[in-house]
Amino acid sequence: RVEVRGGKVYVNGAALEEPYVWQSPGYLMREQTIPADNYFVLGDNRNYSDDSHKGWHVHRGDIAGKAWVVYWPPRRWQLIQHQPSGLGKIDDSPSGAPLLLNSN
Repeated sequence: RVEVRGGKVYVNGAALEEPYVWQSPGYLMREQTIPADNYFVLGDNRNYSDDSHKGWHVHRGDIAGKAWVVYWPPRRWQLIQHQPSGLGKIDDSPSGAPLLLNSN
């Protein structure tokens, strides 16, 4: 279950800590249950990203890997330090890149 309220994203009722987000989401999104083998995906520019808060999900088969670098804007170029999310189990994809599995 995912919802957005009060400038925070909640997964299964727990607010996410998101130090990588520039602005808190300025919108509300009612709680929704993500179907099995689907993922809820948000951009880091929450208020302007065309992402899952607009009603779509990403199927597991459409995931090719995971982000590893921030390149825009150039002054923020950096490698991404992945942190365990605790939202689901980590599984190894065929490419060797760990993927977060749906926690349902």
